[in-house]
Amino acid sequence: MWNGGQTPILFGRVVLKRRRDLIASEPSVPERASFELHQSGAPGTGRHYPGQEAHIDVVERRVRVLAEAVEVPMSGIAKAAGLYFIAVFGAGFLLGIARVLWLVPQIGARAAELIEMPLMLAIMIFAARWIVRRHAVPWQTRYRLAVGGIALALVLLAEFAVVLPLRGVSLEQYWSGLDRVSGSLYYALLGLYALLPLLVQRRRWYSGRASRWAGVALVAAVFGLGYAAYIRDLEHARQRVATGSRVAQPACGPVEYAEIGNGPAVLLVHGAGGGFDQLLGLAAELARGGFRVVSMSRFGYLRTPLPADASPQAQADAHACLLDELRIGRAAIIGVSAGAPSSMQFALRHAHRTSSLSLLVPLAYVPRAGTAPQPARVSRFMYERAVKSDLLYWLALRIAPDLVVRTMLGTPPQVVAQASIEEQQRIAQAMEHILPLSRRQAGLLNEAAIAQSLSAYPLERISAPTLVISLADDLYGTYESAAYTASRIPGSRLIGYAQGGHLWIGHHRQILAELGAFLSAPERRADDEEARAHQTMASSRGRPPAP
Repeated sequence: MWNGGQTPILFGRVVLKRRRDLIASEPSVPERASFELHQSGAPGTGRHYPGQEAHIDVVERRVRVLAEAVEVPMSGIAKAAGLYFIAVFGAGFLLGIARVLWLVPQIGARAAELIEMPLMLAIMIFAARWIVRRHAVPWQTRYRLAVGGIALALVLLAEFAVVLPLRGVSLEQYWSGLDRVSGSLYYALLGLYALLPLLVQRRRWYSGRASRWAGVALVAAVFGLGYAAYIRDLEHARQRVATGSRVAQPACGPVEYAEIGNGPAVLLVHGAGGGFDQLLGLAAELARGGFRVVSMSRFGYLRTPLPADASPQAQADAHACLLDELRIGRAAIIGVSAGAPSSMQFALRHAHRTSSLSLLVPLAYVPRAGTAPQPARVSRFMYERAVKSDLLYWLALRIAPDLVVRTMLGTPPQVVAQASIEEQQRIAQAMEHILPLSRRQAGLLNEAAIAQSLSAYPLERISAPTLVISLADDLYGTYESAAYTASRIPGSRLIGYAQGGHLWIGHHRQILAELGAFLSAPERRADDEEARAHQTMASSRGRPPAP
């Protein structure tokens, strides 16, 4: 009642609507600490008066004391943690099946895992809110962290003690094969998983204006950091291809090249997405074997311009022009992938200058029954869109490297995953060295036109010793074309491997040894012929031959 217009006298009592709210809610939040304040003697319920907030604070403190006095058995905490683990782990198991069966074959493991993570985060938030409410987990920090910590321990135990043995993966293999991007985010998500029971004690901790601005800031930070990394990587790639090569100016037009080593000449002709830099690793290996290796950029790649006539025949003549400029009379020519058509044309059009012909995973004509199968939609995107943009390719490389391996490198990702560290590093470098894609775009587009208009060459007229190498699981289908090409070239030798993809994973050292032995054979024969000629001349002059 009112006492002569003075300060009102409050007769208040707290009526708890649910006992569970006392334990599981923080009293300082009116929505969660639900109570009714009954005022007696006031002229109108709910009327504000001086000191009302102070009285409510007193009530809240009393409710807090009551909540802290409630003893919670650890069996209840363990039960809540177990249910939290079962809910999240079960959902993750089901999502994992869908990810492995449908997403991974299309876009690769990393991208599939990144797509799965927002769904798992939503499930974790929902599960944490349901557990702390349904099982009346007290709002005190020690109880909430106990639920999250026990659940996290159960997840790690299930991961390392059950899942890995069922997959037949050792702990060392697991850590060495963990993706640095999705793996880091996965363990960050596990840390959040342990904290969520504590964080969800406030109903609106993740919503409202503050959360929206936080989300905007997070997205801006992610995009800003990502774009900065893209600019850094692109500039590094541009600096890399700006050095280490020269531009020859023969009569048929400018040709970029790099040269290494001394000895018999070898001309390296790179594949799609390349340039002089694509085969520098192979060039260095051959140079150590005693060869003078010239690695050139074909039409439309890096600093070699794309002429009006960019056919394999014109490219073969450009090879001869480059050899003229370098004063090389004869050379062994090695055509890799899409470098095979101009290499075969060189052996046909300039046979007297071809000491040997080597074709690695060659793009070549092969008669086929019916039409070739159409690539999947995601593969068409990579062929038709990503090759036209440095940014799109960079994003694909960072987010879905398995997709790049399968579509751009023509190699099964599982073969790369099972390869040695040395081979995985070689593949990673091959993917990185496609950048800057914008400076290879003209060559790539010309490559696509050539690949779709391949015709049969008169291969039976090739007289140079020929070695052809391919792999049965090459996703570009070069094994059939390699077998057909070898069957048409007189005296050629075909080496085939069952597994290794377009980049011959697991066979790099073997192929280097085969190339070294093959390249040395013509030179040895030439040396033997020269020696026999020298002996014949010496004998005819009545002098003993030189030893």
